[in-house]
Amino acid sequence: MATPRVDTARQTRHGPAPTTSLIERANGAVIRGDGIATTAGQPRRSTTGSPKPTRQGGSALRHAKGHPALVDPVRAARAFVADCFPTAWAAYLGGSTGTVFQSPTSDLDIVVVLDGEPAPFRQTLRHDGWLVEVFAHTVASFDAFVERETAGRRSPLLHMCALGQVLVDRDGGAVGLQERAQARLAAGPALLSVTEREDRRYLISDLLDDLTGCQDGDELIFIGVRLLTAVGELVLLEKRVWLGRGKWLLRRLRQTDPATCEQLLDGFRELVAGGNPAALRQAAEVVLNRSGGRLMEGYRRDSTLGPA
Repeated sequence: MATPRVDTARQTRHGPAPTTSLIERANGAVIRGDGIATTAGQPRRSTTGSPKPTRQGGSALRHAKGHPALVDPVRAARAFVADCFPTAWAAYLGGSTGTVFQSPTSDLDIVVVLDGEPAPFRQTLRHDGWLVEVFAHTVASFDAFVERETAGRRSPLLHMCALGQVLVDRDGGAVGLQERAQARLAAGPALLSVTEREDRRYLISDLLDDLTGCQDGDELIFIGVRLLTAVGELVLLEKRVWLGRGKWLLRRLRQTDPATCEQLLDGFRELVAGGNPAALRQAAEVVLNRSGGRLMEGYRRDSTLGPA
């Protein structure tokens, strides 16, 4: 049989390159040309009653009006796992869907835990009208990926497992893994080392100089974006809060230090709307001063060449 087509524009790898569709290898499912997961050549839908979700239902944010599978994202996620990963011993629905952050374009972020191959991998496809991002792991690969991500003080996989809705739990393994993830999440990221704090102070100091001296209104916006991100990350790291990217950085910053978050946002809005960097510069300097202040002269980092 020819390799099934998937949404290759969004497909990414989370492990060894497969020779056939990863979903097909997991369950004998077929990915149609339009990216819809099927079995025996036909799309499958859940025929069971909708379980009581701990997350919000998505009826007000349906992607297709009147589509029953899209009313409840937890039900849709369970149907997907049942169709495509019937042997999974654990599965979780993470991300924004089913929470207060759900939007009309939210997809289903699903972590599935398998006993072995084809995991680990990551794949995006469409199932019953939902765009689904699958993060398939074994226990060993889950631990390895979390270890690698947490070293950078940011772990989407850890958050999805720790905070997600349990979809499948065979023999209590899913709850056990989730409790372990929750403990690691609650412990928070490592404290900044002296070297790491200096690196971040240097970066922000350099951006502040760029902001002050910039004569190009368009360049000013790009400098402001990077400064906003760097300062927001420093706020979180000094409080030992996990980092996030894009919208997740804003959400964690707003929850951790709402006053500083609003000051930074107000300054950035003034920069974009009127080209005035003063408020953003002032807000950034307040944060920087709490971490030791500007650092330029005397900063040095020795570099070594890697192996040939």
